[in-house]
Amino acid sequence: VKLDDFVKRTKPYVRKISGYQDLYKKYNNNVKVNHEISYGITFPNDTFRNEFLNKNSNKYTITLTTSPNFEEARWFMSKYKINNDTMVYKFGNRVKVIFGIFDSASEANKVIESLDYKLKKLKPFVNRLSTHQKFYKKYNKRIED
Repeated sequence: VKLDDFVKRTKPYVRKISGYQDLYKKYNNNVKVNHEISYGITFPNDTFRNEFLNKNSNKYTITLTTSPNFEEARWFMSKYKINNDTMVYKFGNRVKVIFGIFDSASEANKVIESLDYKLKKLKPFVNRLSTHQKFYKKYNKRIED
């Protein structure tokens, strides 16, 4: 294998992976793994979880965006300060970001009107919660039949 001149100038060396593993364990021993993300979904609270998992839900939610991955979705939530009532779930090879649970579409539309101008420019829209339940079930196979 021929190395590029730039790589040669940086003086590369070979090191056992176990050294990196030890460093990782040393400095990341208190990292908490969010298992829900591993399964393709994050819930902001138990109320949201219970309603989302309710098979007969007739509630509504607001679709804010579809992101390429969970990292981008977390960045989006942080940027617009919408962490409290926001749920993220795997949608094919992307992730959906939805906001709130509402009793009616008109209630959800009123919330859209009160959103920050920059967030409204992204054209959030109202969906039935059942639509997202179907998407989640289709792409994640986690809601029991």
